[in-house]
This record gives sequence, structure tokens and C-alpha cells, in this order.
Amino acid sequence: MSKKTAASPLLIRQRYQNPFPPPPFPPKLLHISTDPGRYAGYRFLRNLEKEREVPVISDAD
Repeated sequence: MSKKTAASPLLIRQRYQNPFPPPPFPPKLLHISTDPGRYAGYRFLRNLEKEREVPVISDAD
């Protein structure tokens, strides 16, 4: 038996259009003042330290 591949008889280039006009005003960018220490601090770990007691295992000399 011979295999035949079906060729697509209709080839069309599709173009998508954007019917919306550009906005009449520039975007509003909000200035949010943030403290860099807020992202560099490790305060959230203090609660974890209080919840669990981490054993310190050391080798006997």
C-alpha cells in the first residue's frame, strides 16, 4: 500500500488587526517609596527560630 499525504489546497496568510486606537494620555506610573532594608532584613526568620528548636550536633573531641 502506498501512503499519500494530503496537501492543503488553501494557503492564506492571516493578518491580525488591532481596531483599538492608542490611548489619548500617557500611562500613570505611581511612585511607591520603599525602604531597601525591608527587602534585606531577616526579621521573618525570628518567628521560625522561636517555633522550632534546632539541635546543634558536634563531634566529641
